[in-house]
This record gives sequence, C-alpha cells and structure tokens, in this order.
Amino acid sequence: MRNRIAIVLRNSMFWEVFNFRDDRAKGRSCMLISNLLLTVVNTLTTGIFYTGFLLANDISMVDIGVLGFIPFLTSLFSLLSPMILEHFKRRKWLLTASRLAFYTLNIAGITLVPMLHLGKQANYVLFIILVFCANAINFLFTSGYSVWQVNFLPPQVRANYFSFQQIISGALSAVTVLISGYITDSVKQSGNQLQVMTIMRLLAFAVAIAEVIVLCLPKEYEYAKSAKISIRSLITTPFHHHKFLLTMLIVFAWNFGSYLSMAAFDVYILDTVQVSYTMISAINACYSIFLILFAPMWKRVLARHDWLKTFALAALMHAPTVFLNSFVNPYNYFWLYTAMRLAQHFIGVGLNLTFANMAYVHLPEKDQTYCMSFFVLVTNVAAFTGQLTGTSFIAATPNLSIPLFGYSYSNVSVLVWAQTAVIIAVSLFILKIGPKLKGDSISN
Repeated sequence: MRNRIAIVLRNSMFWEVFNFRDDRAKGRSCMLISNLLLTVVNTLTTGIFYTGFLLANDISMVDIGVLGFIPFLTSLFSLLSPMILEHFKRRKWLLTASRLAFYTLNIAGITLVPMLHLGKQANYVLFIILVFCANAINFLFTSGYSVWQVNFLPPQVRANYFSFQQIISGALSAVTVLISGYITDSVKQSGNQLQVMTIMRLLAFAVAIAEVIVLCLPKEYEYAKSAKISIRSLITTPFHHHKFLLTMLIVFAWNFGSYLSMAAFDVYILDTVQVSYTMISAINACYSIFLILFAPMWKRVLARHDWLKTFALAALMHAPTVFLNSFVNPYNYFWLYTAMRLAQHFIGVGLNLTFANMAYVHLPEKDQTYCMSFFVLVTNVAAFTGQLTGTSFIAATPNLSIPLFGYSYSNVSVLVWAQTAVIIAVSLFILKIGPKLKGDSISN
C-alpha cells in the first residue's frame, strides 16, 4: 500500500513541481516549506492577532495605524538593496543574517517590550524604534531572495507552483488560526489574554528561525551583474522596461486601495463590532476549503485569459463584497460579515493566484535585481501611502457619523467605500491596457 502511494505521488503533478531530484525542484520545495512556516509566523504575529496584541497593550486605533505604515516607509531602503547586493557574488549568508535580525527585532523584540514595564508611552516609542529598524534591515536585503528564487520558477511551472503553494499554506493557516483564535477567546474572561498572545508570538519566533534555516538550503546561482550601480540607476533603470513599469502602476494602485482601510477595519471589527477571535479565525480558516474546491476552476479561467485579465475579472467581482462589508455593524455582523468574507474567499482564490505572479508578469531578462527592488519599493510605498492616508483620515474625523438604514456608520466605512472605488478603477484600467501589454507596441 505504501509503495502504491509512493508511485502515485511520483507520477503526480505535485511531484513534478516539488521534489529533491534536481536543484530547481529542490529550490521550489524549500520555498514551499518556507511558505508553510511563514504562514504560521504571519498568522500568529500579524493581522487580527497583532492588532489584538497592540490593543491589549493600550495602543489606540490611530497609533496602531502609525505603527502599521512604518514598515512601508522603510521600504525606501530597498532602493539601496542593489547597491549592496550587486557587490556579492554569493549572497546566501548575508540574506540569512538579515532575515534572522528582522525576526529577532520584529517578533522577539516587540513581544518582550511590555515585559519591561516601562509604561504605555515608553512601550509605544520602543515599538516604533523596533518596527523601523527591523523593516529597514529587511528591505535592504529582501529583494535578494526574489532574484535568487526566480531561477526556481520557470514560466511553465508557475501556475502550478502558486496553486499548490496557496492550497497547502491555506490548509495550514486554517488549522493555526482556528486553534489560536479559540485559545485567545477562551482565556479572555480570565484576564490572561495578553499572556497567551505573548506565548503565541514567542512560539512564532521559534518557527521563524526554522524558516530562516530552510531558506538557505537551495542552490545559489550566479547573478547577472549590471554594468553600473548608482542611486540614479536604481530609480531610473525600471523605467526602461515599459511593460514592467505599467504592471507596477497596477500594483501601486491596488496596494494603495487595499491599505486605505485595512488597519482601521481590523480595529473596528474587534473593538466596535466585537466579533470574536474564534469567529474571525473560523471564517479565515474556510479559505483553505475554497482553495481546494476552486483553484482548478480559476486555473482554467487563467488558461483561457492571461494573468492580468484574470486578475481584473476577479477584482471586479471583489468590489461589491468590499462595499457591502462597510455596512457591517454589531447587529448584522453574524450574517453579513460571514457572507461577504466567504464570497471574498471564492474570489480571493483567483485574486491571490494572479497577484502572486504580478512581479514576474513582465519582468525583463536583464536588470532583474533593480526591477525586483523596484517592485518591493512600489508595493510598500503604495501600502504606506494608503495606510497613511487612511490613518490621517481617521485622526481628522473622529466624530464622523453617517446615518444609514437605522445605524450610524463611521469614518471606517467611508474608507471602505473609497477602497471599492479604487478596485473598480484598477480593474477597468487593466481591461483597457491589457491588450497593449500583450502586443509589441510597448517595449519591455
């Protein structure tokens, strides 16, 4: 029986993508394992659990927003990444050390600060310092991983790689969020919720160390060197690749809209609507089921269209669910929030599958270090701009109240409406510019 299973596995599409028989498949396998470990780390240290940890330490909605956009501000350091990395023929140990430093500061450091009992204001200042330093280090080196790993993702395996990766990561995320959400809610009445969140973060740090080790295992290939390295070339080189640049414009607009309301909506759901961690975790966990059921369907859609058009179609479907989420309140959240989040799971399979490949859609064969650094910069500057705009709006309109359908909606709802408008605009832009990107009239 065991031999039959082994034979079936070795003849499967999964085994073709993930195995240890050749260096590139081994690289993809290590990327998958890394992604699984990172799923656990992110589940326990970002999103609602990070927001909950900060709320438990008396950090306000506006201050949480400020902490949220600091990582995106430090993305400017990614401009210096090629200047550092291009001097190294082998980068593995440099990247490993930088990733370990990032996790130490961003997870262990932030977790241990409240234990010093320095007071609310001192904690907040230390949070700012740690978040800034951790992410500055990360952005100086993170593009090096992308340039290294692009060798493992030839075009013919990308769709299968991203599909398998998201299904398996989604399943693991489901288990992690369910268990952690249930435990967090179970101890809420006892007053030990903060202690439990602290233990969860320390556990995540141990998993993060394992992820760093796994990422340094694949073979490192020789890097193509650019002729000249300068601050000016870091900014201007991607502008010579017009298809890549237009794709980055799409990435910028999408991330800007996504981060307009993200931090504020998490706080609103936890603090105002009072949705439990268990309910949020259970809904999030369902995404793995949608991945398994609908990933093949979205791959068929992708086969009929291209990456950008599939993304645009999924985004247009996503817009109404975002808009309706703005009307979630303490009286209707059980059915409305649940229905919209489940609809977003179905659409999210297509969105996530296509957006995961966005950096590679029109990545040129040369200047890849510059272009990947530019991608990291665009992604994070857009997120920073979106979150800064959203946080500033929340701070400027603390008493905004719009009565609709028997309930008064706050400034958070207005931000969600703005996000909906951005989603529609991005979708229509892609549908208009997409045919030109497939032709030869625009150079790359």
